[in-house]
Amino acid sequence: MHVVHHHQDDTVQRIGFFFEATEWSGKPVNREPDKCMGLEWFRVHELPEDLIEYPKEGLLGYLNDDGGLTEHGWAQRRHTAREVGSGPPAATGPEPTAG
Repeated sequence: MHVVHHHQDDTVQRIGFFFEATEWSGKPVNREPDKCMGLEWFRVHELPEDLIEYPKEGLLGYLNDDGGLTEHGWAQRRHTAREVGSGPPAATGPEPTAG
């Protein structure tokens, strides 16, 4: 199993779980035809170029055995927050006293 913690923007974050199916019955069905153009089988090293980024990262993380967790989009958000000064304020507390 592999998990992707995905940050799309300030209002959309998600967690995706990626499993290897070793047994199944029936045929895959596209249950979201308004969001998905179709279903096709691909060899793992011959994936199409236009995969959506966070599922691609989950699949590659699983295939590369990257420790079970991929954080996608968070580093860019932290960098952007620091650039524009919109990150969380620094923690403040009482001044230290001489003991």
